[in-house]
Amino acid sequence: MASNVNKFVNTFEKRSQRYESQLDGAQDKLNKCHESLEVCAKKAADVEKASDSLRSACKSIQEKLQCEAACESQRNEAELSRAKKVEEIKSAYTTEVNKKRENIEQGCKDKEAELVEKYKDDSTEGFV
Repeated sequence: MASNVNKFVNTFEKRSQRYESQLDGAQDKLNKCHESLEVCAKKAADVEKASDSLRSACKSIQEKLQCEAACESQRNEAELSRAKKVEEIKSAYTTEVNKKRENIEQGCKDKEAELVEKYKDDSTEGFV
Protein backbone atom coordinates (compact mmCIF):
# COMPACT_ATOMS: atom_id res chain seq x y z
CA MET A 1 0.00 0.00 0.00
CA ALA A 2 2.87 2.31 0.70
CA SER A 3 3.97 1.86 -2.88
CA ASN A 4 0.48 2.82 -4.09
CA VAL A 5 0.53 5.86 -1.89
CA ASN A 6 3.99 6.76 -3.20
CA LYS A 7 2.72 6.38 -6.76
CA PHE A 8 -0.23 8.63 -5.97
CA VAL A 9 2.07 11.15 -4.33
CA ASN A 10 4.47 11.05 -7.29
CA THR A 11 1.60 11.40 -9.75
CA PHE A 12 0.18 14.27 -7.69
CA GLU A 13 3.59 16.00 -7.56
CA LYS A 14 4.06 15.60 -11.34
CA ARG A 15 0.59 17.00 -12.00
CA SER A 16 1.22 19.76 -9.51
CA GLN A 17 4.48 20.67 -11.28
CA ARG A 18 2.71 20.60 -14.68
CA TYR A 19 -0.06 22.84 -13.34
CA GLU A 20 2.50 25.20 -11.84
CA SER A 21 4.39 25.37 -15.15
CA GLN A 22 1.10 25.90 -17.02
CA LEU A 23 0.17 28.55 -14.46
CA ASP A 24 3.53 30.28 -14.99
CA GLY A 25 2.96 30.15 -18.79
CA ALA A 26 -0.53 31.53 -18.36
CA GLN A 27 0.85 34.28 -16.11
CA ASP A 28 3.45 35.16 -18.77
CA LYS A 29 0.72 35.28 -21.43
CA LEU A 30 -1.42 37.44 -19.15
CA ASN A 31 1.50 39.84 -18.63
CA LYS A 32 2.03 40.01 -22.40
CA CYS A 33 -1.67 40.72 -22.85
CA HIS A 34 -1.45 43.57 -20.32
CA GLU A 35 1.57 44.99 -22.17
CA SER A 36 -0.29 44.68 -25.47
CA LEU A 37 -3.29 46.38 -23.90
CA GLU A 38 -1.12 49.31 -22.77
CA VAL A 39 0.41 49.60 -26.25
CA CYS A 40 -3.06 49.51 -27.80
CA ALA A 41 -4.27 52.18 -25.37
CA LYS A 42 -1.34 54.44 -26.31
CA LYS A 43 -2.00 53.88 -30.00
CA ALA A 44 -5.70 54.56 -29.49
CA ALA A 45 -4.82 57.82 -27.75
CA ASP A 46 -2.56 58.73 -30.69
CA VAL A 47 -5.33 57.86 -33.13
CA GLU A 48 -7.78 59.99 -31.12
CA LYS A 49 -5.34 62.92 -31.18
CA ALA A 50 -4.88 62.50 -34.93
CA SER A 51 -8.65 62.29 -35.38
CA ASP A 52 -9.17 65.47 -33.34
CA SER A 53 -6.47 67.20 -35.36
CA LEU A 54 -8.10 66.05 -38.58
CA ARG A 55 -11.52 67.27 -37.43
CA SER A 56 -10.01 70.62 -36.52
CA ALA A 57 -8.31 70.88 -39.91
CA CYS A 58 -11.56 69.96 -41.70
CA LYS A 59 -13.43 72.59 -39.71
CA SER A 60 -10.81 75.21 -40.57
CA ILE A 61 -11.00 74.26 -44.24
CA GLN A 62 -14.80 74.45 -44.17
CA GLU A 63 -14.66 77.89 -42.53
CA LYS A 64 -12.16 79.07 -45.13
CA LEU A 65 -14.34 77.79 -47.97
CA GLN A 66 -17.38 79.54 -46.48
CA CYS A 67 -15.37 82.75 -46.11
CA GLU A 68 -14.18 82.52 -49.72
CA ALA A 69 -17.75 81.94 -50.89
CA ALA A 70 -18.92 84.98 -48.91
CA CYS A 71 -16.10 87.08 -50.38
CA GLU A 72 -16.96 85.92 -53.89
CA SER A 73 -20.59 86.78 -53.27
CA GLN A 74 -19.62 90.25 -52.05
CA ARG A 75 -17.37 90.71 -55.07
CA ASN A 76 -20.22 89.74 -57.39
CA GLU A 77 -22.60 92.10 -55.59
CA ALA A 78 -20.06 94.92 -55.79
CA GLU A 79 -19.49 94.21 -59.48
CA LEU A 80 -23.23 94.24 -60.16
CA SER A 81 -23.58 97.44 -58.16
CA ARG A 82 -20.79 99.12 -60.13
CA ALA A 83 -22.28 97.93 -63.43
CA LYS A 84 -25.69 99.29 -62.37
CA LYS A 85 -24.16 102.65 -61.41
CA VAL A 86 -22.28 102.82 -64.71
CA GLU A 87 -25.49 102.04 -66.58
CA GLU A 88 -27.34 104.74 -64.63
CA ILE A 89 -24.59 107.29 -65.34
CA LYS A 90 -24.55 106.28 -69.00
CA SER A 91 -28.33 106.57 -69.20
CA ALA A 92 -28.30 109.96 -67.46
CA TYR A 93 -25.54 111.19 -69.75
CA THR A 94 -27.38 109.94 -72.84
CA THR A 95 -30.59 111.59 -71.64
CA GLU A 96 -28.76 114.86 -70.99
CA VAL A 97 -27.09 114.75 -74.41
CA ASN A 98 -30.44 114.05 -76.09
CA LYS A 99 -32.08 116.95 -74.19
CA LYS A 100 -29.28 119.32 -75.24
CA ARG A 101 -29.56 118.07 -78.82
CA GLU A 102 -33.34 118.64 -78.76
CA ASN A 103 -32.83 122.10 -77.25
CA ILE A 104 -30.27 122.94 -79.92
CA GLU A 105 -32.59 121.64 -82.65
CA GLN A 106 -35.51 123.60 -81.20
CA GLY A 107 -33.32 126.68 -80.86
CA CYS A 108 -32.23 126.33 -84.49
CA LYS A 109 -35.85 125.94 -85.61
CA ASP A 110 -36.89 128.98 -83.55
CA LYS A 111 -34.02 131.08 -84.95
CA GLU A 112 -34.79 129.86 -88.44
CA ALA A 113 -38.46 130.74 -88.01
CA GLU A 114 -37.51 134.11 -86.53
CA LEU A 115 -35.16 134.81 -89.41
CA VAL A 116 -37.76 133.71 -91.91
CA GLU A 117 -40.29 136.03 -90.27
CA LYS A 118 -37.76 138.84 -90.13
CA TYR A 119 -36.76 138.55 -93.76
CA LYS A 120 -40.30 137.85 -94.77
CA ASP A 121 -41.33 141.09 -93.10
CA ASP A 122 -38.36 142.96 -94.59
CA SER A 123 -39.04 141.71 -98.06
CA THR A 124 -42.70 142.67 -97.98
CA GLU A 125 -42.11 146.10 -96.47
CA GLY A 126 -41.02 147.68 -99.68
CA PHE A 127 -43.83 146.21 -101.72
CA VAL A 128 -46.74 147.25 -99.59
